[in-house]
Amino acid sequence: MEEDKKPSVKEMAFNLTESIKNSLSNFAKTGVLLADSTLVEYRIDQCVGCPHFQAENSRCLKCGCYMNMKTRLVASKCPVGKW
Repeated sequence: MEEDKKPSVKEMAFNLTESIKNSLSNFAKTGVLLADSTLVEYRIDQCVGCPHFQAENSRCLKCGCYMNMKTRLVASKCPVGKW
């Protein structure tokens, strides 16, 4: 199914770079890098209900990120605006 296709390697590299850049920028401003467990749990709950979430490897098919890691970075954002 076309909807289940993850982004290209180039797109995933760009998404990862942007996520790291945003996280480091936020860390420089606030001193906070990691989300607390309540926020991580909320984000994962939102992902589980999303059609772009691939449960078998906890991966987002929209951005290509592994959500068990991305949800832990406080400055990370969902590519479809769920969190």
